[in-house]
Amino acid sequence: GKMKFNRGFPLEDTEAQERADQDRDREWLDMWRASWPEGHSLDPHDPESFGFAFVGTVTGAHGVHGDVRVRADDFLCDQGYDPDEHLARRNF
Repeated sequence: GKMKFNRGFPLEDTEAQERADQDRDREWLDMWRASWPEGHSLDPHDPESFGFAFVGTVTGAHGVHGDVRVRADDFLCDQGYDPDEHLARRNF
């Protein structure tokens, strides 16, 4: 929503707004915790157990903002993987 201002200074949230924000944060954290895998299924040496997947090899740095060049795996591309869908440059 819009932030209300009083002579250029932001107004403080009311108690009800603070409680609603805390409830929303708690609900988000509960959903996140529920989606996290069980501890016994995690392998610290296997990125796939954390939800990561192999798509290619990092071939080098690109620019000064932390971008990298990736060579997509030929086998995955032959199976129908489209690197442009997931590896396109993101503007945050």
